[in-house]
Amino acid sequence: MLILISPAKTLDYQSPLTTTRYTLPELLDNSQQLIHEARKLTPPQISTLMRISDKLAGINAARFHGLAARFHAGECPPGDSGV
Repeated sequence: MLILISPAKTLDYQSPLTTTRYTLPELLDNSQQLIHEARKLTPPQISTLMRISDKLAGINAARFHGLAARFHAGECPPGDSGV
């Protein structure tokens, strides 16, 4: 399985979406298994696995716990805030 992680450091959830058109992820059916496994990881494990800072690992751990396998367009911000 290949996973692509965005390099964005901050996400802009405040700006309105610039389009109402979107496509569903191709492997959406596999998401539940991935979410289940990611939620088992502690921030230190995430830090080691992803080779990221402890602070960013904590943020990602919180994101993993907030993920849902059900998709809706509001979960996909158009990009980072430029920070």
